[in-house]
Parts: sequence; structure tokens; C-alpha cells
Amino acid sequence: LLLLDLFCFGDQTVVAARKESVCQKHQEPLKLFCRDHEAPICVVCEQSQEHRYHDIVPVEEASQEYKDQFCTCMEILRKERNRILAYKDSLVKESQDLLDVFEFSEVKPHSKKKVVQR
Repeated sequence: LLLLDLFCFGDQTVVAARKESVCQKHQEPLKLFCRDHEAPICVVCEQSQEHRYHDIVPVEEASQEYKDQFCTCMEILRKERNRILAYKDSLVKESQDLLDVFEFSEVKPHSKKKVVQR
């Protein structure tokens, strides 16, 4: 299999490791990618009956497409995470405000009681 370790940092994608293997069936380098099977294949496999009418592209092209999709998904998740964290912060602030109001109202009636009792 072809293995890529991808890391997205903003608009930049970094390939941390790449391991190129050979086809187990034909011992040829895996230079192509079958989109129908979503798997790397060799040039001999491309000519086989199994892949004859499939959508085949160079492995580098498929790799770039997957990197782009991955980075797009990561950006969506980052934005969603930031939105959730902002919402959480607003809830924490609202909770603290309510606690402050509650504590203030707790202190006020007690002080009135003490004044009335004296």
C-alpha cells in the first residue's frame, strides 16, 4: 500500500512520511490509483479485466486530491471547534453572571433580616 502521513497547517499540507510499495500480485511499483476501488494499483493491474473500465489516475494526482479533501475537512472542523469553544465561553460567563446575581440576592435579604431583628 501507499502510505501518506499528512498534516495540515492552515493552507499548508506537509507530507511527513511516504512509503511506496509494490503490487503483491505483479511485484510492480504502485504508480496508479483506481478511483473505483479507492486503491493504488500497478500498470499491469490497470490493463487487467478487473480495472479495464475504471477511472485510473496517477497516484500523485489522487494523493493531492485526498490531501485537499483532508485539509478542507480539517478547516471545517477547526472552525466548528472554535465556534463551540466560543459558545462554551459564553455559557461559562452567563453561568458566572447568574451566580453573581444569586450571591448578591442571597446577601441582600440576610442583611435586611439582621437589620429588622436588631
